[in-house]
Amino acid sequence: LLCCVDVAAPLVATSFSFLYSISFRLLSLLFAL
Repeated sequence: LLCCVDVAAPLVATSFSFLYSISFRLLSLLFAL
């Protein structure tokens, strides 16, 4: 179980940071308009 957590933790972190950067870019584009 710990092995699965060790594998899943970085994937979840990278996916969250990816979604966060995309939403931040979309918000900046909306504010630029």
